[in-house]
Amino acid sequence: MTMPPDSATSQPPPAGPAVRPTDAWFRSIVEAANEGIWIIDLEAKTLFANHRMADMLGITPDELGGRTPFDFLSDEDRLQGADVMARNFEGTPVQFEIRFQRDDGSVIPVLGGTAPLRNEQGAIVGSVGTFSDLSERKASEQAREASERQARETATLFLKLLESSSDAIWMRDPDGRFQLANPPAARVLGGTSDPADIIGKPMADVWGTEFAAVLQAQTEALFAAGKSETVEERVQDSDRHAEAVFLSTKVPLYDDDGSPLGVLGVSRDITDMKRVEQELRDNEARLAEQVDQLQTAHQREQLLAREVDHRAKNLLAVVQSVVQLSRASSVDELKEGLTGRIQALARAHSLLADARWEGVELSQLANEELAPFMGGDIGRVSCSGPAVLLRPSAAQSLGLVLHELTTNAAKYGALSKAVGSLTVEWRLQDGDLQLDWVEAGGAKPKVPHDSGFGTRLVTTSIERQLRGNVAREWTDSGVRYRLRIPVEHAVVISD
Repeated sequence: MTMPPDSATSQPPPAGPAVRPTDAWFRSIVEAANEGIWIIDLEAKTLFANHRMADMLGITPDELGGRTPFDFLSDEDRLQGADVMARNFEGTPVQFEIRFQRDDGSVIPVLGGTAPLRNEQGAIVGSVGTFSDLSERKASEQAREASERQARETATLFLKLLESSSDAIWMRDPDGRFQLANPPAARVLGGTSDPADIIGKPMADVWGTEFAAVLQAQTEALFAAGKSETVEERVQDSDRHAEAVFLSTKVPLYDDDGSPLGVLGVSRDITDMKRVEQELRDNEARLAEQVDQLQTAHQREQLLAREVDHRAKNLLAVVQSVVQLSRASSVDELKEGLTGRIQALARAHSLLADARWEGVELSQLANEELAPFMGGDIGRVSCSGPAVLLRPSAAQSLGLVLHELTTNAAKYGALSKAVGSLTVEWRLQDGDLQLDWVEAGGAKPKVPHDSGFGTRLVTTSIERQLRGNVAREWTDSGVRYRLRIPVEHAVVISD
């Protein structure tokens, strides 16, 4: 069966002329290479160099013609270059590193691979080499070496810091095991001078289970916060056998993937500083207290000065009044009366001065006037009552009143007789200070028809000056006085 022409099997077109390598091909390949290619003859003169090779040397291919590799080698590299050529010319390929010196004076490191160049008969007629620029690799290696050197130096400095620092420097892993510690840290943490005694140990072995749990909770909180903290910590110092205070800075460390790596801490012993701070605070408090005391004392001195000035003027006014109002049948009697009254005022004034004008106890004031009559019979004179502090406003007036009553009792009343007795009692009653003067056993008193100076003096002192009250009674046993003055003139110290 004959097939139609259009269904016949297609035949391939006739083959064209075969494609053969040419010099142009090889030149294109050589120029496209990333490596420099350099061909020399047996005299080391350049037969061929591609543009990459010329670029590495810093010239053009035309400028390289006729020149030798020795033109681009320093004195210290010439010997290596001659050795490579000699081995090539003997038929041995060589790989090596060498440095070419460019026309501008810069140096370029290269990795070279050279082999003998043979003709068609196999005879060696030169050398062909390929060269790769090592500048970037060398720079990278130098940077890496510099980084490693810096890391070693940093590590050395860190170790020196650890050894020489007086601060406790330590590191714990997330589980609480100590990974790093210098001698101060070893002493504080474990009571030892050798860090090896605590490194690798968990906190429970160093601090005990209870305190280790507290520290572990603090560590977990530190990681949760994700930032460093500075805190004051109190620990049992094995050197002092007492509590020490440390200022600790703790820094959480993380791995590249963000997982906890550990805690780095620096703890400084501030026990002495805290003690000095406390001493300073105590001294400041004492100084402030002393300043307050001085200010108070100054105020009291000023108040005292004003009080003394006021009382002195008041005393002079009382003396003047006593002198003007005193009456007597003779000069001697007048002199005696005035002297006694002025002495009574002087005694009250002295008692106030001794007490820095804060007041005089009533019992002391009464005893001063009655002292001459209290040394004999124990039952002759009796004074009793609560401890009462008379204010300066009342002490002088009441002192003068007691003097008048005592003088009258000694001249005309109970104290004028050996069998007479006197009872002085005081109490706080109904908001007043009440003093009872009771004489007994003396001559039967005569009720006067008019008031003498003594009576007027008692009445004036109590009623006018102290705004009090005077009650008098004459009985067969003797005279009785009841003096009442407002309690504002007295302070009850005890009942």
